[in-house]
Amino acid sequence: MKIREFSLTFLAILAVVAGEPHRFDNYQVFRLTVEVESQLKALKSVSTGPNSYEFLAEPTRIGRDVEILVPPSLQSDFDSLVAKNKISKKLLVSNFQDLVDKERPNKFASKAAEDFGWEDYHSVETIHEWLYSLEEQYEEVTVIKGGTTFEGREILGVNINRNPGQNPGIFIEANIHAREWITSASATWIINKLLTATVDEPGIKGLADNINWYIFPLINIDGYQYSRDHYRLWRKTRST
Repeated sequence: MKIREFSLTFLAILAVVAGEPHRFDNYQVFRLTVEVESQLKALKSVSTGPNSYEFLAEPTRIGRDVEILVPPSLQSDFDSLVAKNKISKKLLVSNFQDLVDKERPNKFASKAAEDFGWEDYHSVETIHEWLYSLEEQYEEVTVIKGGTTFEGREILGVNINRNPGQNPGIFIEANIHAREWITSASATWIINKLLTATVDEPGIKGLADNINWYIFPLINIDGYQYSRDHYRLWRKTRST
């Protein structure tokens, strides 16, 4: 291992130990075209995780493009990989950290439940406080518990039911993959829309009046928290 590569890896380890979020400075994102089975097999064989490659679009089949995040320490390895397997590549992002920095422009704003909105990705605590505030505000809302995570966090959702015993049910769960933050934001947006729809929005109000909703905005809570605090691209749970 070259001295520069060792230094980058050592600094990344120190950041994790110190509790600082992993940074993606000069990590690049490439789109790869998979045309033959040998290319697919080569891409499936690479290691992924912190300080390694990450697939943003997985190698699943021939004919489907792959998007891969490449750390600077593995750039020469990556160039050799695509050259050896004659894989066509296109640079999409030259510095992935720029995207991470722009993702939460309002992260230092108020996080109180009464200020809940959709201009930031909220913490587990803020989302759960918001769910309980809805239970207090709306008669048709009940906070429900879907279990406990590996790290001991409660999995909370809401039941929206305006006609008990009459409406058919629909179940929605979000943030199964920890790094897909937009899913929990979408689920909370749906909850809010169902509860606030007026007669001027008959389609949405009809859904709220005639469906028994069970909505869990955060299923993979441990992974989601880890993706916020430590490694933005963490995807799985935190169980062993």
